[in-house]
Amino acid sequence: MTRGYQIVEPELLAPLLSNPQQIDASLMVLAWLIGEVHRELNGQLEGVEIEIIRVEYMGAYPALGVWYSRAAMADLGKLIEQTTDRILKKKNVAEFAAFCAGTDTDWAAMRKRVMAT
Repeated sequence: MTRGYQIVEPELLAPLLSNPQQIDASLMVLAWLIGEVHRELNGQLEGVEIEIIRVEYMGAYPALGVWYSRAAMADLGKLIEQTTDRILKKKNVAEFAAFCAGTDTDWAAMRKRVMAT
């Protein structure tokens, strides 16, 4: 069974997300953002899952997908988008580098899973 997602595409990441040569870098930034959004919105995301999904519009690229466990839940897309923008503007590259150094994620395997047709 497939899920329906609300798509969140951080505007500040548009040049990265739209570059097919930078899929792995896009995945790294989006994975880091998911954790940061959960920390910032502590408790406001009950019943909500944020995942990296494949989006197709003039080509395929990764983006954030928001899935609500109940149809009647409040729309949090705008809040998540604003939070990602705030994180991208206020966090420094050292925090992102620490995330990358501390993860054992196989980015090639994630690319295959997310970008599979």
